[in-house]
Amino acid sequence: TTSDLDINLDPRTAAIVVLDNDGVFGFERDAYRTTEMAGTLEVCVVPLEGVLETQILGTLQTASGSASGGEDYVDISPPAFEMVTLSQLNPRGCVNITILDDQIQEGTEDFVVRLFRISDGVIEVPISSEATVTITDDDVVTVGFNSSSYEVEEGSGTATVCLVKEGEANLPFNVTVIRGVDSLEMEGMELQFLPAVRSICFSLPLDSADDDLALELPETTPLRLSLPPGILAGDIATAAVVVVDDDSITVEFGADRYDVMEDSGGVTVCLTKDSRTARAFSVTIATDDVPESFSGVVTFNPDTFTSCIVVPVTNNEIALEENQELRLAIAPPTQLPAVLLGARQEALVVVADNDVVTVELSAGSYQVPEDNGTVTVCLEKDRTTAQAIPATLVPKQLLLPSARESEDFSPDPIPVLIPTQSSIVCIGIPIHDDGIFEGSQQFSVMFTISL
Repeated sequence: TTSDLDINLDPRTAAIVVLDNDGVFGFERDAYRTTEMAGTLEVCVVPLEGVLETQILGTLQTASGSASGGEDYVDISPPAFEMVTLSQLNPRGCVNITILDDQIQEGTEDFVVRLFRISDGVIEVPISSEATVTITDDDVVTVGFNSSSYEVEEGSGTATVCLVKEGEANLPFNVTVIRGVDSLEMEGMELQFLPAVRSICFSLPLDSADDDLALELPETTPLRLSLPPGILAGDIATAAVVVVDDDSITVEFGADRYDVMEDSGGVTVCLTKDSRTARAFSVTIATDDVPESFSGVVTFNPDTFTSCIVVPVTNNEIALEENQELRLAIAPPTQLPAVLLGARQEALVVVADNDVVTVELSAGSYQVPEDNGTVTVCLEKDRTTAQAIPATLVPKQLLLPSARESEDFSPDPIPVLIPTQSSIVCIGIPIHDDGIFEGSQQFSVMFTISL
C-alpha cells in the first residue's frame, strides 16, 4: 500500500501501482488529442513488454506547455492517487484528467503528462515516460459588420463603419476591410482586435468627391472582410457604403407675368434652374383653366438652364371681353426632394381680347309711306359680345330739299342697346303725315356707339 512506501510525491501527481516482472511498461499512447468541450481525458498505462508479476508503484504528473494548468486543465493532485494492479486479468491502469472550457479562442494548445516509476523509494523514468496532450480549441470567434449598409451624404467625405466581434480571443488578430468587388478591388484597411476589444469603428474615406452636381444617383461601394485563420465571418459578412447626393437646385418661373393676345393660340412660359444636374428631370406647371390636353410637364436636360412650354390660349371669338387672367404654379416636386422652388413659384398670364365686332345699319336706305307713322331702322353686329353695345340713332335733315325736322320726322336721338347674343336690333323712327302732297322726301339716319 502507499503507506508502506516512503514516497515524497508532488501534490500534482497521481499514483498507479503496477505488478512488474521487470518488463517494460509505459503510456498506452505517446500522444492524446481532445477538445475543450470534452470535459475529461483518459490517460492509460499498459505493459509494453514482458509479463507483470510484482507490484510496482508509478506516478503521473502534468506539466504545462502552451496550455496552462488551472486555466486549460486541472493539474493531477491529491486525492487523485490511483492504485491500479496490472496483471493478466487487469493489464491496464487509467487516470482521468479534467479539461477546462474557458470560452476563449486560443487556438490549439498542449501540455505534457509524465510517468514515473518508484522502486525501493527511488524515482525512475521508464521507457515511454511522457505523453503529449493536445487540446483543440472549439470556441468560435466571429467578426462582421454592424450594418449591411452605411448611408452618407456626398459632402461628408468619410463614412463611419463599425466591426463587431463575437466570442473571446486571448490573442490579438488583424482584420482587413476591402473595398470594391473582386474584379476592381481597392486598397484595404487593416484593423487590429485586441482581446478585450468588442467593436471597432473607423472612418472610411469616400471614393467620390463632392462635385456640387445635383440629382446624382446613389453611388454604392461594396465592402468585405479578409479574416485570419480561425476567425469566422459574422452574421453580416458583407456591407456597402451608399453615398447619396446632398446637392440641390432651384427652379422658378422666368417672369412674374406673361401678356398675350387672345387669338395668339398660346403663350410661351419658361422655367429656369440655377445649376447643372447629373440627369434630366421634369416638373409640372399646374393650372385649372387650360384644355385637358395640356400636360404642364417641363423637362430640363442636364446642361439646360431654361426650359419653356406653350400654355394654350383659347379664342372664343367673343368681342368686348375684359382681360382674362390665368394663374400658373409650379407643382412641388415631391418625388425630387433635391429640386427646390425659387421665389417665383407662381406666374400670371394676362389674355387680352383682340376680337373686333362690326356694327352697321342693316340697309343703305329705307322706304315707308308717309302715313305709316314710323320707319323701322335696324342695327346689325357680326358676332357675339361679352357686353351689350349702347348705341344712339340720330335722324338728320339733309341739306338738299328733303323732309323737314319736326314737320316730317322726329329729330330726337333714340338710344338703342344691342344685346350680347342678338345680331340685329330694330327701332322705329317717328314720321309725320302733314296731308300735303310733297312728293318723296328724304332724311338721313346715323348712329353712334358709346363704350
